[in-house]
Amino acid sequence: MLDSDDPVTTDLLGGLLELLADGGGWLHPSARLVARDGQLSVHASVEPGELLVRIPAELLVRVGRVDWSAAGGVLTPAAISPEINGLELEALFLLIGLLNQSGKIADLLGTHPLLAENLSPRLVEAVSALRPSFVSARPDPVSLLWSTRCFRMSYDGGTAEPVAVPILELMNHHSRGAIAEPANGGFAVQAQVLHDDECFLDYGRDRDAISMAILYGFADTSARCAHSAPLQIEVPGVGEVIVSACGRNENGEQLPMNVIADGAKILINRMTFGDSYAPVTELVAASSRDVAVSRRIVDSIREANIALLQEVSSAASDAPAAETLRKAAEMQRLLVMNSRVDGDFAAVAAQSLTGAEISEDTFDLGQWRKINGHLDF
Repeated sequence: MLDSDDPVTTDLLGGLLELLADGGGWLHPSARLVARDGQLSVHASVEPGELLVRIPAELLVRVGRVDWSAAGGVLTPAAISPEINGLELEALFLLIGLLNQSGKIADLLGTHPLLAENLSPRLVEAVSALRPSFVSARPDPVSLLWSTRCFRMSYDGGTAEPVAVPILELMNHHSRGAIAEPANGGFAVQAQVLHDDECFLDYGRDRDAISMAILYGFADTSARCAHSAPLQIEVPGVGEVIVSACGRNENGEQLPMNVIADGAKILINRMTFGDSYAPVTELVAASSRDVAVSRRIVDSIREANIALLQEVSSAASDAPAAETLRKAAEMQRLLVMNSRVDGDFAAVAAQSLTGAEISEDTFDLGQWRKINGHLDF
């Protein structure tokens, strides 16, 4: 069940398996926990949909109840809440050991775009044009580490907080991967094996390659959608078109397309390209514009996004973080260029009508953001 190139990592993974058994959890008998050059993964010989792992509530680690230090690139708990005890405390120290043995803090500092100090001003500006949140304050490494490795859940009806989940914490992302489902206070995962018997999770939220690069620090080769950057463009024969890129609600869930027309100005809350999206049909359903005008708008938005993505590729260097952004931009550009724009009108219309509707004579951006979301992609 263990396949590691490092004896310390082998001991730590073995400790996780023992803890899982002690807590009443379960892992498929064919599962292997693999460690290669600091990279961890889960593999198994299972059928799609077969139960892969069940993690009991006692093993969930409430990382927000720990004061952390990352001095010298080593993750250290400076203070631990007394509420963390028993199996949870054991799981905490095993996860700390695995993260330190794998060099995760040093890896983040050297490769993650949000922490990189060697990105050129031109590249930062180019990425910020796609995702304005990229220019926000530089996060501390520990916060970023846990934001990429945790689920959020509520205890006793309180505010949702981040929890690290042993075993699931080792699984890599794929857009067609499994979804971790809550089960009896813990989590359960049905197997989704895609290649080389590796079991993947879908980290969720229908994020595109650029967003995955910014949040998780890798270029997602499995991305199946591409969300438009915020735009303000002139479309010949139509007028000013604004894409606000405010297509998620406060919980991060993607909203249907909504459109406001204010004279010659058109505001669209989001536009998404990809195999499962049909932006022309969505726009027709959301705005009642004819297909020809909607296609002209979508084509203009597509061209503007391609130009922005090409600028990221041109501005990137061979530094690891810059290379991640370049790869993500190139993948996203190809997806935008090659994805379909039409689809099943009836299905998309039904989806669009589930969104909040606004009928205003004058456009109010504050009201728009309140109803149609305020998070970029």
